[in-house]
Amino acid sequence: MKRIELQNFRIKNKLTQEQMANKLDITFAHYKAIEYCQRNPSFELLKRFKIEFPRANVDKIFLSWKFTLSIFMYVNVFICI
Repeated sequence: MKRIELQNFRIKNKLTQEQMANKLDITFAHYKAIEYCQRNPSFELLKRFKIEFPRANVDKIFLSWKFTLSIFMYVNVFICI
């Protein structure tokens, strides 16, 4: 399984996985695990992503909205497709 939107974004920007990891200040292994849905990105990583790529739609790349009624709020959930 892969995060297809993340992979497409990386390829569109002509970056290798290693170059993307360097831009985000994480290891290659960490980045690869995120792209292959073995890890979810931290909030800090998402912030760095948005700083590095200010025009990117982080929601489209990383999130899917799953609306679950809760007492306090709706919850957004990371998914891999």
